[in-house]
Amino acid sequence: SFRTDFQIRFGGIRKPRLGNTQLLEYARSQYSWILPGGEELGYADGRNLNFANNSLQSWYANKQQHYLNENVSFFWNDEG
Repeated sequence: SFRTDFQIRFGGIRKPRLGNTQLLEYARSQYSWILPGGEELGYADGRNLNFANNSLQSWYANKQQHYLNENVSFFWNDEG
């Protein structure tokens, strides 16, 4: 692997919202997974995830696990 052979670490950028239509519809069907309100610019309105919700945290961690399995070393959240 690149990590072992070349000592290269790979990081990913994550956003606290969904853009995938199928995943977004699923999240909207769950209780309190989407934060109320929206963004000033409107581009992320109704897509921000409520990470205070334990069931969302578990679901999201499960969806992200494959990145860790594929040797992504870290994530950067450029939203603050």
